[in-house]
Amino acid sequence: MGTHRWSGRRWLALSAMAIAPWIFVGCASGVDTVGMPGLEEVAPSPPGEAEGEPRLVRGDDGLLYALGDFESAPRPGQLVFGTYGGDWPLEETPAPALFAGEVVKVLSDGVVRVHGLYEFPDRPEDELQVHIVDTRGEESMGKGLDVVEAVFGADEAGEGQSPFEEVEFGLGRAEGVQEGDMYAVIRPYDPQKGAGFGQLSRRLSNVCRVVDVGVQSSTCRLRQGHPHHHGQEAAAEVGDFVVFLEPRLSPQRRKGRILVSQVEDEDVNEAIQAHLEEYFAPYPGGNVSVEFFDQSGDGPPLENWQGRGGEGAERWADKEIDARDTEFFRWGRRLETDEPALLVGVSLEDGQVVLNYTGLGGAVGPGMVAAPPEGGVEMGPVDNIGDESWIGFASMLKGAMLVYRGETSEALMHLHQALDQSDLQGPWRWHARDQRAMRWAALDRFEEALWLVYEDEAQGRANDDDQALYNAMGTRVRLHDYLEQHQVAYEAAREYLDAHQGEAGVRGIYLSALAMFAEMAAQVGEFDETREAIDELHELCPKGCEGDLLGLLAGIYWAVMDDESGLQDELVEQMVDVGERDPATSLAYARMFQGWNHMREDDMDWAMVAFREALRRFEQENMEHGAARAKFYLAITLMERDELEEAYVNAIEALQYMTEIGDYSSMARIYERMAFLFVPFDPDATRGLYLAAPRFLRDGLQAQMGTGDYGRASEAGFAYAHFLLSSGSLDEARRAFDQAATRAIRTARFDMVALSNLFLAMIAEYEGDMQTYQRKIEQAKAMAALADEPFVDELIEEFLSPSDSQEAEDPTQFL
Repeated sequence: MGTHRWSGRRWLALSAMAIAPWIFVGCASGVDTVGMPGLEEVAPSPPGEAEGEPRLVRGDDGLLYALGDFESAPRPGQLVFGTYGGDWPLEETPAPALFAGEVVKVLSDGVVRVHGLYEFPDRPEDELQVHIVDTRGEESMGKGLDVVEAVFGADEAGEGQSPFEEVEFGLGRAEGVQEGDMYAVIRPYDPQKGAGFGQLSRRLSNVCRVVDVGVQSSTCRLRQGHPHHHGQEAAAEVGDFVVFLEPRLSPQRRKGRILVSQVEDEDVNEAIQAHLEEYFAPYPGGNVSVEFFDQSGDGPPLENWQGRGGEGAERWADKEIDARDTEFFRWGRRLETDEPALLVGVSLEDGQVVLNYTGLGGAVGPGMVAAPPEGGVEMGPVDNIGDESWIGFASMLKGAMLVYRGETSEALMHLHQALDQSDLQGPWRWHARDQRAMRWAALDRFEEALWLVYEDEAQGRANDDDQALYNAMGTRVRLHDYLEQHQVAYEAAREYLDAHQGEAGVRGIYLSALAMFAEMAAQVGEFDETREAIDELHELCPKGCEGDLLGLLAGIYWAVMDDESGLQDELVEQMVDVGERDPATSLAYARMFQGWNHMREDDMDWAMVAFREALRRFEQENMEHGAARAKFYLAITLMERDELEEAYVNAIEALQYMTEIGDYSSMARIYERMAFLFVPFDPDATRGLYLAAPRFLRDGLQAQMGTGDYGRASEAGFAYAHFLLSSGSLDEARRAFDQAATRAIRTARFDMVALSNLFLAMIAEYEGDMQTYQRKIEQAKAMAALADEPFVDELIEEFLSPSDSQEAEDPTQFL
């Protein structure tokens, strides 16, 4: 397994853990009708010819199509399953289903548009064999997809609340379901309503949290929203789909704070606080406070609001919070905090109240976070702002707070409900629609997010609202990039940038468009254009926007990973220079990039130095989230240097923090990477590591099962089995290897199937069971041929024909 200890780019790509959130153009003005804007179809752009075996192919529009010679004419509403499409060696076991969706539009006998329900992670659609069926058979999607089998009310209810409603479905512990998992309840698709109603947003009934897990069934409690939005949830019914969205560590909600800037008119201050408190107070389990932000520093509710320290603190202390500032988003960097917090900017202009808002620090929830509306939103005289307008504004704030607390599924449902009412109108409505699309994207439902963005673009054109149109286009560029449609993203990014020419004076808007174009140009190999854009970024931001510039350069850094000209090294040098130039910009972030760059070059000594310096600075500035990430990467470098005890201590500290704030994806990543501490296990290692290994590896396996990623769960299971074998627990190791192989087959991870069977063969040979030994060796060879991984072949060959140094009778000695 030595070849997997450091797989370079795979881990570097994962390390872009929201060090700086993506900045998008502020949401535009304009209104749409209550609910959906009414776009029923996007002009289809199916790729390829409709001939040969049916296959799934993504069109230039980012939507998914099934093309080929179907056995019978497809119909809207039929189910679509994508199974492993290569040679399948197991006659007694059917090829696994890796994708599930529905036919929503028949374009011809050989071309249909498909909308996905669920797919296993990291599975290319073009490798799948397509089956279109009327009803679901034995196809299993792990913990990802099932149907509601029962609906019932629970006895538990909060004061003044109606009893909770719960649903039961037929997936349980055996499939990896765990308490806290979040599922969407999706109504069946009615083809009579048209292709647009195939979208999940049209059919979303509610989201639910798993509260009880059996071996083969689970109970999921439906979310109770804000009392004002009651009635917006459709009742769940037997036969509805339940679709896995994300794992969740605990139902406990972190405290959220909304800090409101003050104006000289106390009546305005009191009115705003009263309206916001009235909205948040009755929210079930809301745990959100509304507080005035004291900018004087005499008693700010945000204790480390000057977080940058030194000159930077004095500089920002003298700057007025102005809701009309076109770069209001910068307050999200000036005021650092490790707790979920939003800043509401309030200004008075000729008696008119202007509001704006931004998040402080980084959001725990994954995905993009839209920038605040450019220049704020004029609400009118405070006495003339109706209750509906306050509710609309507060409901938009609630959606943002849920993102900053990491409650992505709840944010999705909350925005879905808020947008189904007339309270949320004007620029805030566009902003909330943008956020909702981003929440689908954060849950890896990129097609759904694209559809919503297409709706916004259509509405922008219909209203002759260019700002709304290009705001949606900016989001769509990112979505095409996530779908690896790099040429489409590049062309859209150029159009988006061209639309903002002449706006260089509004630096936040234009710089973000320019940096995004630089990224997309790099993705298609146009590195000269990337360099030109970088030069322009420096030219337009010589002083005063160093924080913006560092974040924008960071995004470009990840996009140029395939460039061999040294551009990444140059970008790191530029980021360090920017960080050193301005005390208000944390140099710790630049040091992190120095560390990642050294890791890319396999220089672990200098990487360790960089991460230690980043950690020192993060701790000095009381930035716990950054410190936890620095500890994680410091642990990786220490592990590569065989300083295992210190690596383990840093990893555990990072893990404890991520667990505390509910960052499940980072938690799973730490478990995944740190499993290599114990594989192969050094018998001369300290007893402390030996005692820690079983629980750590079991918890790591549970974390990967929680994500629904059976491929990575098979890796985690193999690591646990490997340790058991190393410690001489043969019976337990045999069971763990069997389970790892089963999970690997479910996602066609033939490398893990081959390795698991190889080690099962070792155990069988040691125990004298030559019949099992021979069978497992043949299975390992067959799976290795499909895996096409040289190191797997080498391990099998070494076992069958060991070198003199590898002679061993005990299978634990082979390791």
